[in-house]
Amino acid sequence: KAYQGEDLANLYLNRSAILNAKKETTAAQSDVDAALTAWPDIAEAVAKRANYYLAEKKLDLAQADLDRAYKVQPGNWRVLYGRARLHLLRGESELAAKDSEAALKAQPGSALVQEQLSAIRAVGGDVDGAIAILDVLIAGQQDSEINYNARCYIRAVADRDLDKALADCDAALKIKPQQPDFLDSRGLVYLRMGRFAESIADYTAAISLADD
Repeated sequence: KAYQGEDLANLYLNRSAILNAKKETTAAQSDVDAALTAWPDIAEAVAKRANYYLAEKKLDLAQADLDRAYKVQPGNWRVLYGRARLHLLRGESELAAKDSEAALKAQPGSALVQEQLSAIRAVGGDVDGAIAILDVLIAGQQDSEINYNARCYIRAVADRDLDKALADCDAALKIKPQQPDFLDSRGLVYLRMGRFAESIADYTAAISLADD
């Protein structure tokens, strides 16, 4: 079989993953370039892989993939989303917001991008803007425990509307009980409210679950 186009690009991309694992980054990046040349649409797969690297805090590998994908498809929303996530992890909130807004323009209505943009605005101090995005997402998807928790946490960190924050954390835990992240958020709310016994109980439960 004569490999070309998408098939050839996938071969290069697979080999680059192995080379990265072996820490042969120069050769791995050359294979990514070859994959993108063989089939530019593989930029989306490259961006997805970059997000795995970001989850593992391998920022340099993620950037190498994202830079190459962006060069070929600068308007691809997954590439822009990955770039925004990278900037956010590096504390570059203005650059993160720019790429996230571009991603949302390329993929209007994407809940994933909107959730990211909300987080970026919260980090940048725009609490109202962050909550406004989550308000819309929650209104359109009532069982969104992730967004209930995010709205709870943003308000808790800002030390505002704590009753609303508590209601959101309770809603998240009702959908998904015994979730350490949600208990952590509610523990912070209780702490801000001066309800120390309940705060300790939530943090203790979160620690117990995290240790399992």
